[in-house]
Amino acid sequence: TQLSERIRSAGYELFVAHAQFPTAVATRLPLLAEPQSIALDGDESHLGVGEDSRAALRVRVEVAEGKALCVYGTHLHHRDTREGGIRRVEAANLLKSHEALGLSDPVVVVADFNQQRQCDYSRDEWAVISAGKLQRGEPDDDAVASCFKEAGFACCLDAEGLDCN
Repeated sequence: TQLSERIRSAGYELFVAHAQFPTAVATRLPLLAEPQSIALDGDESHLGVGEDSRAALRVRVEVAEGKALCVYGTHLHHRDTREGGIRRVEAANLLKSHEALGLSDPVVVVADFNQQRQCDYSRDEWAVISAGKLQRGEPDDDAVASCFKEAGFACCLDAEGLDCN
């Protein structure tokens, strides 16, 4: 496609997850392992199969001699029901896949989590967002942020010195 040609012409290598709704990671850094698609529903046989196949893409790169970084790119499900907890399961499966590697590399997860966090909005803004979620039968908090926080991750929006709401 035109976008992938532009990315490559800028000196990046482009990798795309194998899924119905693929995500991509582009890098100029050397690879330390073949990029791997991770089925977010936890069943690798579902990769690229079905109308709602979603995956994360793991790319392990060398950032300095002997220093590695694991980068995950993903896009969690756009709908989450109060009963289903689809996004929480997807996040947990991504984390479980990483834990299974047994690596001590730093990790960056770049994603569209499809979940607004109340702490990022004013009270009036949140009231509008919350009302929309209620109409769609979705929870105010799908627990994805807490899933990552419990695993030791921090949201870049929470860095000190940021000027937010």
